[in-house]
Order: sequence, then structure tokens, then C-alpha cells
Amino acid sequence: MMNRRLIVGVMLFLSTVSGYAADRMPENGFGIVPMPYETKAKAGDPFVITKETVLVSKGTGAENCAAYLQERLRQSCGLNLQTATAARGKIIVLTVSDDAVAFSENDAYRFESSADKITIAAKTEQGLFYGVQSLLQLLPPAVYGDTVQAGLELKVPALVINDKPSMDRIRGLHVDIARHFRTKEELKKIIDSMAMHKLNTLHIHLTDDQGWRVEIKAYPKLTTVGAIGSNSNSKVPATFLTQEDAREISAYAKSRYISIIPEIDMPGHMTAVMKAYPELKHRKELREPGKVIRGDSVGIEFAKKVLTEVNDLFDPEYIHIGCDEVNYKSKSEIYSAEELVDFATEITSFVKKELKKTPIVWDDAFMHGLHDKDIVVQWWRWGKNFWWSRLPNTVDEELNLKQQPFILSPAYWTYFDMQNVDGKRGGGWAKAISPAEVYNWDPFGDMLGVTADTRKLALGAIACTWSEGITTMKVFGDRTYPRLASFSERLWRGGKLEAPNILSWPDYRDQVLIPFQLKRYEALGLHYWSKDKPELLLNLPNARKRIIHETLDSARRKAEASLQKDKTFIQLKSESEKLSALTEAQAIKLSPELAQLKAGEARANEALKASWRDRKLRGASAKATRQFKEAYDKMLSHSDDYPELKEYHLKSKAAEKACIHYLKKKDKQYEAAWEAVEKAQNH
Repeated sequence: MMNRRLIVGVMLFLSTVSGYAADRMPENGFGIVPMPYETKAKAGDPFVITKETVLVSKGTGAENCAAYLQERLRQSCGLNLQTATAARGKIIVLTVSDDAVAFSENDAYRFESSADKITIAAKTEQGLFYGVQSLLQLLPPAVYGDTVQAGLELKVPALVINDKPSMDRIRGLHVDIARHFRTKEELKKIIDSMAMHKLNTLHIHLTDDQGWRVEIKAYPKLTTVGAIGSNSNSKVPATFLTQEDAREISAYAKSRYISIIPEIDMPGHMTAVMKAYPELKHRKELREPGKVIRGDSVGIEFAKKVLTEVNDLFDPEYIHIGCDEVNYKSKSEIYSAEELVDFATEITSFVKKELKKTPIVWDDAFMHGLHDKDIVVQWWRWGKNFWWSRLPNTVDEELNLKQQPFILSPAYWTYFDMQNVDGKRGGGWAKAISPAEVYNWDPFGDMLGVTADTRKLALGAIACTWSEGITTMKVFGDRTYPRLASFSERLWRGGKLEAPNILSWPDYRDQVLIPFQLKRYEALGLHYWSKDKPELLLNLPNARKRIIHETLDSARRKAEASLQKDKTFIQLKSESEKLSALTEAQAIKLSPELAQLKAGEARANEALKASWRDRKLRGASAKATRQFKEAYDKMLSHSDDYPELKEYHLKSKAAEKACIHYLKKKDKQYEAAWEAVEKAQNH
């Protein structure tokens, strides 16, 4: 039986979605997503858009934004507003000029409305476009639909907005069309949703093992053969973007001030290529049909021809060449670290010198030794345990240390293919990521190794929707919205360090997300998580996802290293380790179940030693260790039931505390890290 709180919550949610409109006020950004940098209410009547309203364009590019606004109101409201370069009466003035805003950011804008006039001004076209998005969001959500809604009240309250983004260069969404294809029409729908969130970059993962999804004239079998199948069905007929489709999508994105980053992942993740052109397979690739292309002149020529056509189709600022997981799951090394860096250097040099574009690689290549400040690294891994080895620094620490330009896509916060909440099978390998946790993410506050130059090095952030499990647009919507709203807030406003007065998650959910943004999704025809079960969103904990153990572990290792010759610490640590081992041994002696789990862990670890690259064996080892630890921790929590164990446990805890106390006393950095972790845990 549902509890009373849940029933009340569902009733509130349903009443909100169906009829109730929350107040628009400066405190909730007047319902605009992402919330503006500065909003002020003015005295006076609202501006009412009618068929007599005239759109006035001033400055280069302003007419394009006017045309977009005109189209939106025509399709959703049946209004056909007139445009002019000057007019009297009730007018909406769109202006592009160098002195339009006081901010330095290119995407900044100023918005002011009164009963007779709305003025939107920016120093760039894209800034003006974001001002137009804010205007649309001050109107009923139905203005984002394509069906005429008669009788809409198009009232804009009297207010002033001065707005600018925290990340001015790249605010993006990644869409994987290789594992499961997204049609041209679906991609346009996604682009419209991105424009609504003031995102400016669409990263399209065009190719992978499961399928090649863009037509290449020089290699026609890439689509006639390589595009057959998907992640869930290898027999599905070929699906791909024709070159005409690609150009049309690119033009559509540009009309919404969205740049496309096309990605052709190489030299790995190329099973689709092996199926179409088996002669391109690397000689050391023993798998069938294989995943890795050759790195000699033949393979290089293939890569260059493909990228030349991709460049022509999308005319992008950036071209992504992947370079990740090249030897992954291979029983023997195909590319050495030096060979991978050589391949990446050859291709990135071609992209820079011949195509005149900026190359992007995933962090694999960077961590293998590709250090070039004229390329961009897309950071997705956290921690130090990588599939090829354990490294001394995390990726973010290394990026800051090497002063390498990068894009933030840390999987722990931005991989939207993960579940919103834990389900029967968990939340995914990077753990579940709720809309609240994305909202509470601090892009730079949660990064390791931050320096005074980090903000300059960070070009922006991209959320990823890898499509192994995203089979349909409905699933895409479930994984993407409303997390994309939370994500856009952090890119536009920044995290708590930058914007300490942002709304709390419960207030944002109740004052912005539910009364305004969810309705906009419905108007756009987008499915979103919790649409069919609104109580999921209402009952979502106000949680913050943090990798605090990495910070503490790193600090402790450094502190212990600094005390490796300290006799007192050596003695304390030895005593702590001895008592810890005795406690575990006593627990195993008392519990046959624990002994069985320990034996299982030992077998799994032994099997992993023989083939450490095997993903299944790594998973089995991790699972066995986790099961033992959970059972062991549970037994320790009930140590009062085991007098023989309790004595060992208390001595072990005391010895561990003595170690920590000595580390804190001798190493101020460890003391600071420990206090930060304790504070975060308490929070």
C-alpha cells in the first residue's frame, strides 16, 4: 500500500503537470532553463505578443534569429509575425552589436521587456539566439510544439535579464548512432532539444564495431556491408546517413547555432570496417573478423580518405579520431604504446595541417603518451585503475599537470547511458546517475589536480549517450531527459564553487523542472524519465555523487611515501596491518560462509593473473572481492555477537586510528584531505 507521503506527492505532481503553473520570479529564473546569471523583475504590465507584433532585426545575423522565432510562433500558435528593420507600436527588437552586453563571453545576451517592447541584444548571433530561447521559455511550453495551439496567452512579464555562460566554448551532447542508429528526423529532434537547453555542440559517434553509419564515396562497402546490424541484432538491414543526410543535419544544426563534432574512432573499434574490407585488418589482430586496422601506409591512407570526406560533409571545427581501447580484450598486444602514439600523431597532424581542423582524442591516447597542446583530449575515465595498468595519476590530475587542453566527459557524472537510479541489475558500470546528482555536480570542484590554469585548459563539457542499451528514441529520452536540464545548468551557471546561490535540487525540481521544463519536453514530443512514474522524480534523494575515496587514497599514499623511513610510522603501520590480518583470520575461522567467500576470491584472483586483460575475469574478481568484503563488514558490524572477534576488531580499529592520527600530525596535506572527506561524508 502506498504511503501517505507518496500519494500526496503523486497528486501534487499530477496537478502541477496538468494545470498548476508555478510563479515566475527572479529566484527561480522565471522558469528559464538553464537559469540565467542575473534576473530582475520590473514594475509594469506584461508584453503581450499578438498578430500585430512586429519583429525588428538590427545587425549582422539578427534576421536569422528573427526567422527562427517567427517560425516557432507560426508552427505552435498560428501567428505570422511581420519582420522589419524599423517599426513603431508593440515590437520585439533583436540586435547584434559589439557593445550590446557588458560581459566578455561570446554567448552572453541582455533581455529587457516592458508592456510595449521587448529588446534582446548580444554581440554575436549565437548570443542573440540564446536570448530568443529565453523569450520562448517565458511563454507557455506549447510554443516548442509543432501543432497549432489556439488561444495561448503569449504574455511576457516585465523583467531584465543579464545572462552569460560559465562554459563559453563547448556545451555539448554526444549521440552514439553506431550501436543503435538514430534517423535524420530523430537527430533533428535531439538538436531542437539541445537548442532549448542552450547547448552548442553535437558530438556524433558515427562508427563502431556494430556498424558504420555515414556514407563514404571512396569506400562504398563501409555502408553496403559495414552498416548491416546493430548492437542487439547483427542481421538488421544497413542503416546509415547518406552524404545528403549528413549535410542536411549539419545545416539544421547550424541553424540552431550547434556545431557538430564528427567522430570516426580509429584504429580500434573497427569491426564494421573489417567486415567490409578485411584487407585493412592489422596483421597482429587474431580475432575474427577483428577490431583493429593496420597502422602502415595502407591503413593511414584509409583513415585520411575517410576523414577528408567527413570534413567535407560536416565542415566542423573539431574532428574526433577516438584512439581508445585499441588493445582492449585482445589476448596479445596489437599496438604498443609507441605505435599508438605514432599512429595518432600521423592522423592528428593530417587533421591539423591538411584539413585545418582541431583533432580530438579520448584520454587513452593521452595516457599512453600522446602529449600535444594543439589537440584536445576528451576526459572520461576516473580513478587510476585502467584496463591496461594502474597509473600514478588520474586523467584529470595528468591533464592539469601536463597543461593539456581538454573536454570534460567524466563517466561518473556525464555518461547518460547509465541508469537514473539503481535497478535490479544496478545502475551500470559507472554507477547510476540521478538528475539530482547531475544537478549537484561541480565540474571543477569535483575535479582532481585543479590549478589556476584549469579553466583556460577546459574547452567545455559533453554528456555522453552510448547506445549499447539505447535501442529507441523512447529509451534515449528516458536516459537523457531531465538529466540534460541538470547538465545544462552546471555548464551555464557553473557549480557551487562558482555559483554558491543556485537553487537547491528540491527547489529546482519543484519550481523549474516540474512546472516548466517537463512540459516543454512534452511539447517537443520527447519521452523523459519519470514521465510514466512521477513519484520517481518526487522521491529522488537530494544526493551528490563524489569520488572522495580517490582523493583520500591518493593523499594517504603520498603521506605514507613521505614517512617511509620514519621508524615510528613503520611500527604503527606494521602493527595495524598485523591486527587487521588477525581480525580477518578470526572472522573466517568463525564463519564457514566467510571462509567459502574468501576461497572464491582467491580462485578468481588466481584466474585473473593468467589472463589479466579478460574483462569477464576482471569482473568475476571484482565481484568476488566485493562479496567477501560485504559479508566481512557485516560480520564486523555485529562483532558483539562474537566475543572472540570483538577483541581483535577493537584492537585493529585502535591501531588504524593511531596510524591516521600520526599521518595527520606529520603530513598537513593528508590532514586536509581527511578533513575534506569527513566533511563531504557528513554533508
